[in-house]
Amino acid sequence: YSTMQKKKLLDIVRDKIRLKHYSIKTERSYIGWIKRYILFHGKRHPAKMGKAEIEAFLTWLAREKNVAPSTQNQAFNALLFLYEQVLGVPLKSEKDRVLPLPLKLKEELQLQVEAVVRLHEQDLKDGFGEVHLPHAIARKYPGAAKDLKWQYLFPMKSRSKDPRTGKIRRHHILESTFSRNIQKAAREAGVLKRVTAHTFRHSYATHLLQNGVDIRSIQELLGHKNLETTMIYTHVVRELSRGNIKSPLDM
Repeated sequence: YSTMQKKKLLDIVRDKIRLKHYSIKTERSYIGWIKRYILFHGKRHPAKMGKAEIEAFLTWLAREKNVAPSTQNQAFNALLFLYEQVLGVPLKSEKDRVLPLPLKLKEELQLQVEAVVRLHEQDLKDGFGEVHLPHAIARKYPGAAKDLKWQYLFPMKSRSKDPRTGKIRRHHILESTFSRNIQKAAREAGVLKRVTAHTFRHSYATHLLQNGVDIRSIQELLGHKNLETTMIYTHVVRELSRGNIKSPLDM
């Protein structure tokens, strides 16, 4: 973000709007909504925020400010422009995914829930047990932050200070922690290739295809806009199937 450090973000937004020849009315509207969004989140840089913060802001507009749906949609379009046209962050890439829960993991997940229950009870006894909630929800339900159903399923081992409020809370497992654990597991398993969280996505799609799941269903599960993107996995499966062919020297 070196360019943005030299030039103010709103100036960059304004330049982008004028480059696309939007009307002055749209320019003023977009700049106004982006300003409100940044102020709402304590002047945090939008690049350090995303889907959750956008939803919190739009929810606040609807519930607390009682804005009309058309006004809320205008605010959303302004933020969509900010992220996709200025910051280069496609919000379509942050879509929620709905996947079938593996029944084999049901018992282990239940044990994890029970562990979280015990951990949360101990946090409450120690005078903590509060989790961060979006602004609008926190205002509407003051006691929800300490409610069990709002706690993270995979929390950090230790509590930490919230940099925005100074409150001591238990956060969810960080992406960096998760990545380190994946790399450690790969080393212990003797896997010499680079393994990331995204590797599991590729593996998931490949195994579904090998098990006879139709390509359209896989496309929907992965959230691919174009079928051609999903079709890449058919080439992967084809290459894997060649592994069943033995060399004449091995026969």
